[in-house]
Amino acid sequence: MGVSFFQFATSPRKHLGSTPVRCSKQRADRSRMPARPLSRSETHRRIWHMLPGTLPFLMNLVDAPRPLPWAAVSSIACISVVLTFAAYWRYRHMVRDGEKDWRLNSLSFIAVALPPVFLFRLHPELAAVVLTIVAFGDGSATLFGLWLGGQRLPWNSTKTWTGFLCFFLFAFPAATLAYWAIAVPSVSFGIAVLCVLPAVVVAQAIESLAGPGTDNFRVGIAAMVGVWLAHTIVVG
Repeated sequence: MGVSFFQFATSPRKHLGSTPVRCSKQRADRSRMPARPLSRSETHRRIWHMLPGTLPFLMNLVDAPRPLPWAAVSSIACISVVLTFAAYWRYRHMVRDGEKDWRLNSLSFIAVALPPVFLFRLHPELAAVVLTIVAFGDGSATLFGLWLGGQRLPWNSTKTWTGFLCFFLFAFPAATLAYWAIAVPSVSFGIAVLCVLPAVVVAQAIESLAGPGTDNFRVGIAAMVGVWLAHTIVVG
């Protein structure tokens, strides 16, 4: 006699209605990176990454003459070398699964930290900005991106909005404070904000992009160029 009303009313909904729900859940799962607890090795890795960012605050650069004497530059270089080789020695215990360029990652600090010190002897606050952005910005982006998870970035599915926002939230105040505290002659906090903000935004954008190898180099170069241009325009 044909299909009954009951069969007609129930069958299509059973097969057609569940498929979009499953697809939407799958899309939602793919668009979010799950939160995961940090392992002990990853926690140590984040500590080593952020530790150099404390150097601008621990070293008394305010009373040093400008340009920085070569003795001061040599001291900073020696500290950087010691921290780099200490990190290299420890990095073997902090390697992530499948990570092939861990040696480059461990040595990238000295390549990022030293050039600004030599280039900006007259304005060591610029070198301090670069160091704090790489240490606290890039470090916190990875820390909270892995720990909290979150919505993936549309242009890079390996990174999240959580890490993207945390980069700015940690790098901007730290770098601004470093610039303001070390600048000689002293500047207002507003001037420090104007000089640091472009560098943080540019470095934040560069860090969010996909690329080969470690992003410490790209973030460091972006921060260095950004703060130098902003400082040149604002301060002269």
